[in-house]
Amino acid sequence: MQDRRAAWHDVTLPIDHPWWKTHYPVNAWRCRCGVVALTQREYDRRQGLKKEAPVEPLVDWTNPKTGEVHKVPYGIDLGFAYNVGEAHQQ
Repeated sequence: MQDRRAAWHDVTLPIDHPWWKTHYPVNAWRCRCGVVALTQREYDRRQGLKKEAPVEPLVDWTNPKTGEVHKVPYGIDLGFAYNVGEAHQQ
């Protein structure tokens, strides 16, 4: 796990939480992040879960070919800030 995404480890949010719209894996080339579903009972019993979405800044990403600057969520490479499964259903 890359350091910039280490803060996401054990983040446990409802499936419809807005954070998943931009942070559902994969988030970069060679990203090995994953998601595991929990039942309500597992959620209630597990200790150490992060039950709030991390607050992350938007950072500038500069296209090396064009010089154009884009704002992207910290820890997510340009072009990966969307939920693939959700996009497929639209």
